[in-house]
Amino acid sequence: MVEKHGIFQGYYFFHHIGLDRNLREQFRGHPSFEQTALCCERYDGPAFQPTLEAMPLEAFEAMMRRVFGAPKRSIYAVRAHRGRDPARGSPRSSTSRRATSGRRAGTCSVA
Repeated sequence: MVEKHGIFQGYYFFHHIGLDRNLREQFRGHPSFEQTALCCERYDGPAFQPTLEAMPLEAFEAMMRRVFGAPKRSIYAVRAHRGRDPARGSPRSSTSRRATSGRRAGTCSVA
């Protein structure tokens, strides 16, 4: 469902940017097709409606500053804690596989 989400979400806007909105049809028959289509219909589709009443971005500013103001576990966090990597809680190593690979164990990768 996550891997092809962008293609399923495209049903709601691809036709506006010159792409085929029915690109998702290539996956019809897959066990997750209906679940993915329904998820996008419920949660993504409404966001593309021009008549959608939405709160102004300013309403979210304080929340976003709180969330992004002090990341707890991030590869982007400034070196702190006496040379320790705040995301791992261990000394940094320039040869660390995790530090150089761009992926952490246990994370998902979307194809």
